Amino acid sequence: MYIKGDVGDTVTLGSVVQSGETLQTDISGTWVKGGTEQQEGTTYNIWSDQDVKVYIDQDITIL
Repeated sequence: MYIKGDVGDTVTLGSVVQSGETLQTDISGTWVKGGTEQQEGTTYNIWSDQDVKVYIDQDITIL
């Protein structure tokens, strides 16, 4: 899944407790920030939980 947004936009991957580059959620497991990927001029941070990946625009703040 790719999520595109602008500065000021936010995304929450469940209820989150952040510890460095790892997000622990109460309903969605543990999300780990991996590398980045470019698509059509937009840079996405890659967040993964086991074999699920979410690509979130770098302009978006993760809560």
